Amino acid sequence: MSKILMFSNRLIIGGPSVHLLSLVEHFYNKHEILLLYGAPLNDEASMEEEFSKFNIQMHRIDSMKRSLNPIPDVFNLLEVKRLIKDFAPDIIHTHTYKPGVIGRILAKKYGAKRIIHTYHGLIFDSYFSKILSKALAKIDSYLAKSTDVIIALSAMQKKQIISNIGSLDEEKIQIIPLSVSKEKYKYSHDVELSFRKSIGICEERLLLATVGRLADVKNISQTIEVFANLKRESKANNSVLLIVGNGDERDNLINQAESLSLKLDFEKGNDKSDIIFISWQRNLVPLYSAIDVLVLSSKNEGTPLNIIEAQMMGVTILAPNVGGIPDIVIEGETALLFDDKQAMEESLIKLVNDKKLLLELGQNASNFASKRFSNSKMMDSYNKLYNI
Repeated sequence: MSKILMFSNRLIIGGPSVHLLSLVEHFYNKHEILLLYGAPLNDEASMEEEFSKFNIQMHRIDSMKRSLNPIPDVFNLLEVKRLIKDFAPDIIHTHTYKPGVIGRILAKKYGAKRIIHTYHGLIFDSYFSKILSKALAKIDSYLAKSTDVIIALSAMQKKQIISNIGSLDEEKIQIIPLSVSKEKYKYSHDVELSFRKSIGICEERLLLATVGRLADVKNISQTIEVFANLKRESKANNSVLLIVGNGDERDNLINQAESLSLKLDFEKGNDKSDIIFISWQRNLVPLYSAIDVLVLSSKNEGTPLNIIEAQMMGVTILAPNVGGIPDIVIEGETALLFDDKQAMEESLIKLVNDKKLLLELGQNASNFASKRFSNSKMMDSYNKLYNI
């Protein structure tokens, strides 16, 4: 049994937290785990309750938030230092950027036998200015030297890590793809009808959805613009767009949709709704059972877990050809990928007007995900890392 300190930024609904929860659920009775994490923002839904169901130690650092102000992080570092000294972990496994910096700075100094860092999204592109992005990459490059194992979620992400933080021993970077449980992510027609009824959308309407944080990097404004163009040209009359989640771009997206003369509703719509904004969903199985197309238009992505989850449930994917997305779909077979706004619009027209293509892509997605994203294979990889 190892003593493992896991350190992430915020336990909010989203890919990194869902992935971390799967690790906790699998290993909590095999190792002693201390989980450190930051506080959610006001518009974020926390998953702390889900983590607290397992027999692990949890410690929330309220001052650690998504901010570029370095002063609170000095105090965060001191608090983490105390916790590491008290817990004396064998392994420190950090997730996301800020915990990766603080945790790895302290790890070697206080005797951790193995330091592991997992990249989720890469903040070196589309998040900050070029100057700041380069500075953050320099810090990561320095920390990589004292990191025993760097985990990339896809081959494309591994290439991006190397290109951003510079030359290092490539064997240090292990690719451990994300996975989800086939038993959990199963389609149900009854669940589909129940969810559609709860949001006021009948079975006959084509349901498109974006799922996640409403942030600038997710570029949801492009999805709204493309959808409005199709509505205006009567090329998507029977479709409705569901925007699931929250974030600091929410008001801007609502104003944009209203300016484009789209009929908006919140939490529950009707036969005349064009766009429905709904809050965070803790259980995504009903949502994925109900939607026909998962739409992303992000400026940058790491390895989006929602794409893997949606494919497992037979949902067709429309997404940009960025980051690790090409590594987790089969272009033209499980998903349509695009390079610009015009190509996105052309692909969406295909999907809303060709039901045969839509069904074929969805079936291919389910078959592909069931074979490719094996939960047992992922856990075997982590078992090797955690047993020292």
